[in-house]
Amino acid sequence: MHLARLRLENVRCFAQLDLALPAGTTILYGANAQGKSNLLEAMHVFAIGRSTRAGHDRELIRWETLGDDIPYARIEGDFFRRGASLSLSVALQHHPGPEAATSASTEVPILKRIQVNGIPRRAGDLVSHALVVLFEPQDIELVYGSPSGRRRHLDIVLSQTDRSLFGELQRYHRVIAQRNPLLKSIRDGRASPDELAYWNRELVQAGSAITVARRSSLLALEQLCQSIHRDLTAEAENLSLDYKPSVSAPDHGDLPATIAAFETDLESLRERELMQGVTLVGPHRDDFSFRVNGADLSAYGSRGQQRLATLSLKLAEAKFIRERTEEEPILLLDDVLSELDAPRRRYLLQHAAGYHQAILTTADLETVGRAFVEASNVLRVVAGAVEPHRLDG
Repeated sequence: MHLARLRLENVRCFAQLDLALPAGTTILYGANAQGKSNLLEAMHVFAIGRSTRAGHDRELIRWETLGDDIPYARIEGDFFRRGASLSLSVALQHHPGPEAATSASTEVPILKRIQVNGIPRRAGDLVSHALVVLFEPQDIELVYGSPSGRRRHLDIVLSQTDRSLFGELQRYHRVIAQRNPLLKSIRDGRASPDELAYWNRELVQAGSAITVARRSSLLALEQLCQSIHRDLTAEAENLSLDYKPSVSAPDHGDLPATIAAFETDLESLRERELMQGVTLVGPHRDDFSFRVNGADLSAYGSRGQQRLATLSLKLAEAKFIRERTEEEPILLLDDVLSELDAPRRRYLLQHAAGYHQAILTTADLETVGRAFVEASNVLRVVAGAVEPHRLDG
């Protein structure tokens, strides 16, 4: 996978940008707060149709344009995938009309338009077109942050490799959105308990497919993580990913066994669900944890250990996508070198150089090393502009 050209209009600190990107490694270099991370953020939007950093789509729109009559932002990318060209576009616009999605927290209506090869598509249709893995400094929160963040992260990775799973996730969230109000209505005497049967079947079918996919994928990711983490820690640490499904299915259970366990769990929780008015079992309550040498990293790991575990996971995800799709994802590494010692920097740079396209940011070219810099496309980012960087001497 190769992002050959990136065009931005009114995105974060970029008023206008038309950037050609070669295959191989690209280094985005510059002082802090100049726009390096914003560039990687925009590239990753192609993978999932939204930013992982922004709380709301409107945050992507350049601040200086918010006083315009119709503030907007546009992200366009020209890719090469499997020898064919691919054009993706994400446009955001303040819009008061009925098509706009309104945030309950900001009350700012935003209209999002997606195009794939010039054809309008739904936001969900963007998933799996662009294969991208992004490491950001805040990804360390995967270790100690909320279960919902870990679930969301895992689902993004799996959806890039399996469109059918993405469909099941959409179906499952629709079921939860219908089933929870129904539980409240039954509790309050406004609906019949018989109405639950249909939604229970939908919940079990979609939820079991998600549980099985998460279990098998986390096992595959764990095996990839372990090899990478041993290299990063000079064989000193063994990293494991401990899946904690809500459904009480047996370890490595297949789909029929998971369905049976899900049905049993639902029946046993029926009275509690009706009393509380919420769905108490299913993938929306799953979690997974990081363990090093058997210890839970969220409780006992140092910041350095947590960062290395997260980095191992990200590199494993890139390998996982490559194995599942038989195609290399674009590897994006945001400010990952600054907190690594020299041996680990060398390992990471060698790893990145093995991808068809890898793009990394740094505020200090010395942390990259002259040999890697000379073999890379180096671009300087200054105040929302990008320019070629020339080595001195």
